[in-house]
Amino acid sequence: MNIENQIIINKHYVSFSDRLKLLLLASKKKDVPVFDRAFIADTLAKVYHPKISYSVAVHHCVSALVEAYQYDKFELPHRENLTEVIEQLVLAPVKSKEPAYCFIDNLDPKTTMTIEEHYNSIISHIMILLRLTRIDWCRDQLGLEY
Repeated sequence: MNIENQIIINKHYVSFSDRLKLLLLASKKKDVPVFDRAFIADTLAKVYHPKISYSVAVHHCVSALVEAYQYDKFELPHRENLTEVIEQLVLAPVKSKEPAYCFIDNLDPKTTMTIEEHYNSIISHIMILLRLTRIDWCRDQLGLEY
């Protein structure tokens, strides 16, 4: 374990993966128009191959989210009910297709979606969850100044 990537919290060492660090920092950027595969590939290019597939981008996002949920201090939404987190993740592609005024059950069953839209909606949902995290407790590890 790299000592430079550790912080002491409540007398325990906490070490995050580079993937989680990079995605957390990227999720907090205010000028991001859309979270999609290209954004994830660009964000992770420092530690992974810059040309990643949709399924690999989703894998990295899901892995980072699972890692983040291991730490209470991030205060991620629905932490106490992971069933709801998974349900929202599964429904994200369909919800991205519905108008804001429409309920998911009223969506036309013939609505089509590309694979790109499907994967990007899952990526976007995860990145929005990461955007909602508290990072004040681990600013040093993320390389942020106070």
